[in-house]
Amino acid sequence: YTEAWAYLAEARWHLGEADWPVLQRAYELDPESPVVRSLMALYFRRHQQPENALEIYRKLAQEFPAQAVWLAEMGNTFAEQGNLMDGLAYLNNAVQIEPKNPQNWAALAAFSYNFQVDVEKTGLPAAEKYLELSPEDPLAMDQVGLGKLLLQDFIGAESYFLNAISIDAQLTQAYLHLGQAYLGQGRFQEAQMALETVLEQGGASMDNARRLLQYYFPDSH
Repeated sequence: YTEAWAYLAEARWHLGEADWPVLQRAYELDPESPVVRSLMALYFRRHQQPENALEIYRKLAQEFPAQAVWLAEMGNTFAEQGNLMDGLAYLNNAVQIEPKNPQNWAALAAFSYNFQVDVEKTGLPAAEKYLELSPEDPLAMDQVGLGKLLLQDFIGAESYFLNAISIDAQLTQAYLHLGQAYLGQGRFQEAQMALETVLEQGGASMDNARRLLQYYFPDSH
């Protein structure tokens, strides 16, 4: 089962264990597997070998021209090298190829937010398109709210984070963003409660929440 070897390599990376020998085994079993090749590209990106990653993505894009994900990954790889203009161009091409795929719009919005590239005219509209295509997705609601947060529309952002949490009470990132929206409004008690919820739930947002709590509420933490 080739893909199982590839996913095992990915799991080992997250655990801080040796992943390359397992990934090589997956490649030996099936060098044509898109899953294996995409995870090899990700390996190269993580190890500062972007040209190797781009070569893989280019071949995948040629083989599967209807799948915009490969263009999106090329865009992110260019951006990681500091080439934001080419990165944005590839992300825009991705949404043109599959305009009905909400994940392409999510990727474009995330790119804009992460690299602070034209949030107002690119990132937020992309997030709104993502939400239009997935109206019940709390991640889409959170992403629209994040765009408004970055543009300092704290009240507008708040409503999206609250809607996201109403659907998924375990969406930790939404609590983090809600806390930031409350801080922007000067509603410190509510911000503290939201940020402490992040610590209670755990996950990838914990460090950011802890830093904000220590900065704004040093006597409590």
